[in-house]
Amino acid sequence: MKNLDAVTNIHITTGKTKEEITGFLKKMELDDIAGKPVSEYSGGMKRRVAIARALLAEYDILIMDEPLQGLDAETKEKVATVIKMQTAGKTVLFVTHDEKEAEFFEAECMELV
Repeated sequence: MKNLDAVTNIHITTGKTKEEITGFLKKMELDDIAGKPVSEYSGGMKRRVAIARALLAEYDILIMDEPLQGLDAETKEKVATVIKMQTAGKTVLFVTHDEKEAEFFEAECMELV
């Protein structure tokens, strides 16, 4: 799906309208490039599209495996805030090795030995 633009990429998997997707991409600070093929995005931009796709999909349980890894500090903070707001009241399995992320999401931590 890398040849598709972000809006089409997300629409195919979520069924959301162009307006819903565009509004959400604005929250993810991707609205200015939403019409470009995802193949032209940086790694961090591709990650944010993947996060948007997951957050806009219908789900009972959302599993996120280190979704913020590789994002710069400022982007990480903004995206984490969007994730927290979008998943409020929902069941999320969030894997991270970053204690600050776990604290931000008020996670019930589990350590595997």
